[in-house]
Amino acid sequence: MTLSNIAPKPFSAPCWMPFPTKGWGKRMQKTASFHLLEAPLVGINLIEASAGTGKTWNICGLYLRLLLERKLEVNQILVVTFTIAATAELRTRIRNRLFDTLQHLSATPPSPPDPFIAELIQVLATRRNHTREELRQCTEKALMNFDEAAIFTIHGFCQRALSNTAFASGQAFSVDLIPDESDLRMEVVQDFWRKHVAHAAITPELAAYLIAQKDSPSTFDALLRRRLGKPLAEYRWLKNDSPANEASATNFSGFQSAFEAAQKEWRSTRTDVVHLLNESLGSLNKNSYKEKSIRAAAAEYDYLLETYNPIAAMRDRSKLDLLRASILKKRTTGKNITPQHRFFELAETLLMEYENLETALEHARLRLLRQFLEEAPDTVRQRKRERRLASFDDLLFKLHNALTSDQYPWLGDLLRQRFPAALVDEFQDTDPLQYQIFETLYNGQDNTLYMVGDPKQAIYRFRNADLHSYLRAKERAKNAFTIGHNQRSTDGLIHAVNRLFQANSKAFILPGLTFTPAGIGEKRPATFVDQTITADLAPLCVWQLPTATDGHLDRKDAMHRATQATANEIARLLQSAKDNALLIDGQALQAGHIAVLVRTHRQGSEIKRALSALNVGSIEHAQTSVFSSLDAEEIERVLCAIWIPSSLPLLRAALSTEIMGFDAHAIAALTDDSGLLHTHVERFAEYRHCWLKHGISTLFRKMLRNENVSARMLVRPDGERRLTNLLHLSELLHQASALHPLPDSLLRWLQTQRAEANAGNHTEDAAQLRLESDQNLVQILTVHKSKGLEFPIVFCPFLWDGRRQNTTASEGREYHDDDGRTIISFHPDAYDDETIDANIRTESDAEDLRLIYVALTRAVYRCYVSAGCYRSTRSSQKTTQSHTSLLNWLAAGQGLTVEEWRNGERKQMTAAEIEAAWQTLAQNSQGHITLVPLTEQLTPASPLADETHLMLALTAQPAPGHIPFGWRINSFSGLTRGATHDNAASDHDMMSASSREARHDGGTNIPDNDILHFPKGSKAGLCLHKIFELCDFVDDSRWRSAIDMALSAYPQDGVHSTENLTAMLEKMLHDVLSTPLVDDIVLKNLRHDQRLNELGFYLPAAGFSAERLSRTMNHHGYLAAPMQYSEMDTYLKGFIDLVFEHDGRYYILDWKSNYLGDHASDYDAAALQEAMHDNAYYLQYLLYTVALNRYLALRVPNYDYDTHFGGVFYLFVRGVRPDWKNADGTSSGVFFDRPNKNAIADLDQLFASFQAKVA
Repeated sequence: MTLSNIAPKPFSAPCWMPFPTKGWGKRMQKTASFHLLEAPLVGINLIEASAGTGKTWNICGLYLRLLLERKLEVNQILVVTFTIAATAELRTRIRNRLFDTLQHLSATPPSPPDPFIAELIQVLATRRNHTREELRQCTEKALMNFDEAAIFTIHGFCQRALSNTAFASGQAFSVDLIPDESDLRMEVVQDFWRKHVAHAAITPELAAYLIAQKDSPSTFDALLRRRLGKPLAEYRWLKNDSPANEASATNFSGFQSAFEAAQKEWRSTRTDVVHLLNESLGSLNKNSYKEKSIRAAAAEYDYLLETYNPIAAMRDRSKLDLLRASILKKRTTGKNITPQHRFFELAETLLMEYENLETALEHARLRLLRQFLEEAPDTVRQRKRERRLASFDDLLFKLHNALTSDQYPWLGDLLRQRFPAALVDEFQDTDPLQYQIFETLYNGQDNTLYMVGDPKQAIYRFRNADLHSYLRAKERAKNAFTIGHNQRSTDGLIHAVNRLFQANSKAFILPGLTFTPAGIGEKRPATFVDQTITADLAPLCVWQLPTATDGHLDRKDAMHRATQATANEIARLLQSAKDNALLIDGQALQAGHIAVLVRTHRQGSEIKRALSALNVGSIEHAQTSVFSSLDAEEIERVLCAIWIPSSLPLLRAALSTEIMGFDAHAIAALTDDSGLLHTHVERFAEYRHCWLKHGISTLFRKMLRNENVSARMLVRPDGERRLTNLLHLSELLHQASALHPLPDSLLRWLQTQRAEANAGNHTEDAAQLRLESDQNLVQILTVHKSKGLEFPIVFCPFLWDGRRQNTTASEGREYHDDDGRTIISFHPDAYDDETIDANIRTESDAEDLRLIYVALTRAVYRCYVSAGCYRSTRSSQKTTQSHTSLLNWLAAGQGLTVEEWRNGERKQMTAAEIEAAWQTLAQNSQGHITLVPLTEQLTPASPLADETHLMLALTAQPAPGHIPFGWRINSFSGLTRGATHDNAASDHDMMSASSREARHDGGTNIPDNDILHFPKGSKAGLCLHKIFELCDFVDDSRWRSAIDMALSAYPQDGVHSTENLTAMLEKMLHDVLSTPLVDDIVLKNLRHDQRLNELGFYLPAAGFSAERLSRTMNHHGYLAAPMQYSEMDTYLKGFIDLVFEHDGRYYILDWKSNYLGDHASDYDAAALQEAMHDNAYYLQYLLYTVALNRYLALRVPNYDYDTHFGGVFYLFVRGVRPDWKNADGTSSGVFFDRPNKNAIADLDQLFASFQAKVA
C-alpha cells in the first residue's frame, strides 16, 4: 500500500476588509427571532442568546440539522468554544442529542417524544424526502464516529488546523505546547535590558530618568505580554525619531550650566533671598506665599543645590516654583512691585532647563519603549521556533498569519474542505485575531458559520476579549438572530430583571447594545416553596442602604453591613430548610444551592468569615493567583531561611510564619538561648541538604511532616484553604524546578511569580486558587467566575459600590477609536486628551454594567441585591460617590448618559431622588421587586448547629463481595498466563530448564557460529525478533547493520564476544531465509513491499467468555488451553510478527526463539506439535488469523478467504536450516497450518457477538 499526497487547488485568500467607516456601531442591522427549524444552513449568521435562553440547546439542534439535512460527517462540523469545561459539556450534550434522535428513529420511539426531534424528522421526511431508515443510518454512523467529532477550544482548533496542514501552513510538524511562556519572555526582556539599558553607552541622565519612572525588566515584561496578547492593536508613538542619547545629552549641558549658576548664587545669597521674600509677603498672593511655604521652598533648594543627583531631586518638590521669577510676577497682587533678585532669574532658568530636559528624557524613553515593543515580539517568536515551542496565543497568531498572508493561499481552501460548517460558541468573548480567522475562512456564499453569544455578557476584557469584534461581526453577518425566551429563571424573576434594565433605555451604554426584555420559556424550573416568615419576598429582593433619615453609611461601614446581612439571611434560609420550610422540588434547600457573587477576592474572604462565624460552611471560587496569597509569602520566607540557614534575620522571619508556628515569645526566647537557636539552625541546615540532594518536592513533604503543618493549619477556621494553597504551591515549585534546578534560581522564580501576581499580571490557569473542599457548601464566586452557571438563590451584596476599578495598570492608553480599532497610545498628549479619557471611562462603565447583568441573571428563584446611597468616607457627609454607582444609574438615570450621570453635567441627583427612584421601580414592578431596609437584616442570626460530629461519625459502607473487572486491554499472553501486557518475551524460550537439559547432548559437536549457542531467555528472544524486523531479506549485504542495531538495543549477557554473536546471527539469517517452506516459499526472495512487520490489532470483546471460546476451538479440532479469566470486558490486543504476500496470497509468520534441543529430531513435527500445545500457540495464531482476515477484507478487492489467505507459519528459528529435514522431507523447525474457513468464520462471528455488546 502506498500513501498519496493530494495537491491543494490554487486559492486566493480573502483579504481582511478594512474597518468600517466612522459610526459603524450605530448601523447595526435589525435582528430577527431565531427559529431552529427554519434557520438557514449557509452563510455567516449570528445569534444573540440572552442569559438562560438555551444557547447550548440550540447549538446542539443546529449540529443535528447539519448532520441530517446537510449530510455532513461529525468530523466536518467544527464546533468551537473558549474553555475546556465548555468543550466537554458541548461534546456530552451533542452526543446525548444524537442518542435521543436514534431512539426516536427506532422501532419503539420514546414516549413522550422530544418535540424538536419529532418535528425535525417530520420536516426532513416531508420537505427533503429523507426516509427514517436513511436518517437512522446517518445518526448511527455519527454516533459510531463521534470520537472524531471536531469539537475544540479555540486554541485546540488552531493547533489541529496547523498540525494537520503543516505543509500547507508552513509550520513544524510538532511543537511542545507551553501553558506559561513567562520565563522565555523574561529572557528576551533581560537580553534587551542588558543590551540597550544596562549598557555603558546610555547616558546617566536617561538611566536616572528610567529609574525615576520605575522602569525595570518586570515593567517591560508587562508591556511585552500585552503586545503579544494583542498583536493587531495599533500602537501610536511620537514622530520624532532622533537618537535618544543625543537629545538628552544636549539638554543636560544647558541644565548643568543653569544648575551651577544657581548653586553658586544660592550659597552666597540664601539669607538675603529668604529675607526679601518674607519682607514682600504683603505684596504677594497670601494663599501661595506664607512664612511656612517660604521656609519649605528654601529647604527644597537647600537639598536640590547640594545633592549629587539634582535631576532626581527636582521631582516631587512642590515648592520650588515659588522662587522662580515668572511665578513671583504672576502672584504679585494689585499694583504692588514684584520682588527682584538675581537668584529668581537663575531659578527660572534652572527650572525651564529642567523642563526641557525632562521632555527630552521622556521622548528618549518613549523611543526606547518603541524599539523594545517592535523588536521583542519577533525575538520571542523566533526563539520559540528555534526551540520548537508554542504558547496558546502563538497558535492563534500562526493560523491567522498563515490564512491572511499571501504565502499560503491554499490553506483556507483546505480548511474549508475539511470543515465546511462551523458553530462558534461564546462569541462575545472573541478577540480581533479570532474573529479574523473565522471571517477569512467562512466569508464565501456556500460556507456555514454560526456565531453564538450574548454581548451583554462580554466581561472578559482582561483576557483580551474585544466586544467591538463581536459588534463588527454582527454588522457584517448575513443574518442576525436573537433567542429571547428565558428557560432558567422563574417568571417573577424574569419580569423583575426586565423591569430593572428597562428603567434606563441606555442600560448597556455602547451603541449596538440594546436590552430586549426576556420572554418566558417553555422549560420551567422545579417548584420553589417558601413557608417562612419572609414568604412574601419578591423574586428580586433589594436591600436598601440606610437613607438620609436614618443616616447614610460610609462606604466601609456599608460594606460591613451588607456582608453581615448576607450572612444572617443565608443562616436563616438554611435553618428554615432544616425545618422543611424551604423546598426545591420537594427537597430541602441545600447550602450548595446558594451563591454569593462578589467583585474581588477580598470581598469573598469577608463573606466567608461572616458565614464561618455563624457555622455556615462555604467555599470560595476565585481567579486569584495562589502566588498572591499569604501562604506564598510565607513559603518564600521559609525557603529563604532554608537556603541560608546561618542568617538569623531570615531564620526569625521563617519561624514567625504560621507554617512554622512560632509566636513572639518563642522567637524572643531564641535571643537568650544560644543552644536552642543552634538547634533551629541545624534543623534548617538539614532541610537545605535535603533540598540540594533530593529536590524541592521531597523537602516540602519532609517539612510538612516534621513541623506538623497539616494539624496546625486544620484547626484554623480557614485551615482547609491554607493547606490547599500550600500543597498547590508545592506542586508549582516542583514543576518549576525542572527549569530552575538550583535553589537560588528557584527562589528568584518564586519571587518573580509573587511580584507579578501582586501586580495583577498573573493570569495562568495553573496558578489560580484551587477549591479546598467539594462538600455541599455555600458557593462564593466572583461575577466573572459565575458566568455560565446558575444557582437557585443568589446574593449580590456589593453591586451598589461606585468606586471605580483601576483601569490603568499598564502604561499606554488603551481604547477603541470610532471605527472600533484597538488603539494603544504612548503619545504624551494622549494622557491629557479628554476624548480619550471619556472613551476609556465609558468602556469601563459599559463592562461594569455587563457585570451587573451577569450577576443578576444567575438566579433561578430569588436574587438579593444591596442598593442605595452612601458616604465616601466617615469624615465626609457627601454621597457623591453614590452618583458613580452604575446600579443607581440603572434605576434613576433615565434620560442621562453615563457621562452626564457620572459628572453631574446636566443634573446632580440628590440621594433622596435616587432613593425615590428605587421606590418607584419597586412599586411599578407588579410585586416582582421588593425594597427592604438593610437594617432589618442586621438582627444577629443564630449560628447553625455544629454538625462536625456528624461528619466525623460517618463510616464507610461494607465492601462488596465481588468487584467485577472493568474494561481492560488484554492479549494472548494475558489470557493464557495472566500477564497484563502483550510481552514478546512470553513467546520465547518458554521450556523449563529441566526439559532443555534432557534434550541437550553434551557430546554433540556444534560449530561455534551455530545459533544453538546463542543465549537463551527473553532478552535473546527480543533480539532475534528485532533482527528479522530490521533486516532486508533480499540484500544480505545489509544484514550486518540489522544485527548491530539489534545487539545494541538488546545486548546479550554471557561468555560470547560480540564477534561470536554476530557470526551466529549471520549464519542463522542465512539458514532461516534460505530454507524452503510450504508452497515453494523461500523468505530470501521476499521484497520489502511484500512484507508488513509487527501488524498491530485490537479485537473488542465485551462480555468475553473463555468457555464459549474454548467450545468453538474444540469443535474445530483445536485443543483449547486453560485461561486465566472466565469472563470480562476487554480489547484483545496483539502484534503479528510478519504478514507477507506470495503469489497473491497472504501469510502469517511468527518467529519463535524457543530452544528445543541440539538435533534436527528435536525440531521435527512431533516436537513442534508438543511446543505448540504446551505454549497454547494454537489460540495465538487463531486470534491472529481472525484479525488478519478482517484486515484483508477491508483492503483487498473481492477478498475471499480460500483464494487470498495462504496460512500460518511458526518458525522455531534455532532448528530451521536447509539441511535439517523431517522424515517426510519437509524442513524441520517449521510449523504450518491453514485453519479451516469455517473455523475462522465461527471465531469471527463469536468475536462479533462480543463486539455487538460494545455498541
